[in-house]
Amino acid sequence: MPTSRDPRTRSGLALWATAVLCTAMAVTGCGPDEPPDPAALFANNCAACHGQAADGVDDRGPSLLEAAYLIEALPDEALATAIREGVASSQDRWAPMPAFPRFDDAELEAVVGYVRELQRRAALPDS
Repeated sequence: MPTSRDPRTRSGLALWATAVLCTAMAVTGCGPDEPPDPAALFANNCAACHGQAADGVDDRGPSLLEAAYLIEALPDEALATAIREGVASSQDRWAPMPAFPRFDDAELEAVVGYVRELQRRAALPDS
């Protein structure tokens, strides 16, 4: 039976750790020293409720293409706060929205920018 000092056990642990790291990088959409991938971050964290095109998912989350979510009504800082801290059930008819505190500042900025880009692509006024 292999022991923890057996090279086969150590290489198996190294392979397992590498697989965990690669999975974590795929889920977050970025790797070490790489800029965040806004589309991957949105797809992996937001799209289940807000839709791939930010157009909403029936009973799960609102369309971010509605006037209430455009920059004039919801500035970038407020959108970033809602993402990082979540939205309490008393604040919005769609709430509660879970918080995403695991996003670092670059990831948060990337997601906010991506939402604004989706709004621009939809050719919305004031987006």
